[in-house]
Amino acid sequence: ETQSVESSKKGKGYLTWTHEMDRVLSAAFIDQMNQGYRLDGKYAWKSVAWIAAINALNEQRGISVTKQNIQSRLKTWDKHYMIVSPMLSKSGFSWDYTRNRVEVTEEAVWNNYVKVREAIPYRRKIVIENWDEICTIFAQDRATGEAAQTAMEADVEMIANEESNNLEETFGTN
Repeated sequence: ETQSVESSKKGKGYLTWTHEMDRVLSAAFIDQMNQGYRLDGKYAWKSVAWIAAINALNEQRGISVTKQNIQSRLKTWDKHYMIVSPMLSKSGFSWDYTRNRVEVTEEAVWNNYVKVREAIPYRRKIVIENWDEICTIFAQDRATGEAAQTAMEADVEMIANEESNNLEETFGTN
């Protein structure tokens, strides 16, 4: 299956990304990160990393892409990370690894959260197949000190804290 960048009415190329393309791209960038080709900055990668990502998509999926196509996809992933990660650090939210989306414990929790965040509602049911990989790629951009956590670490800590609070309420220990 060969896919290439299609032209829109305005003449700019756009690419419809599939879950498989996301898998290939995220694996390529994680590999490049592990080899030390990530630079400081949100979308800062050495040239060899961009070339490796382009080649991976071409070789594994038969897709001809540009650096700009990949930068656009990274911006989309970054938006997902910037919205979903803080959400997962709040009580009442967790990641559903079966459905690959945010899970909300109660409707009231969701309604209260979006009340002050008008741009968020469409994110509730969005499927993000490569959430763990997005966290790996973007978490270091947000880490600001010793207490910084990935979304997964925050999720685990939140569950542990909730269980601890439930035990304290049940047994009256403080």
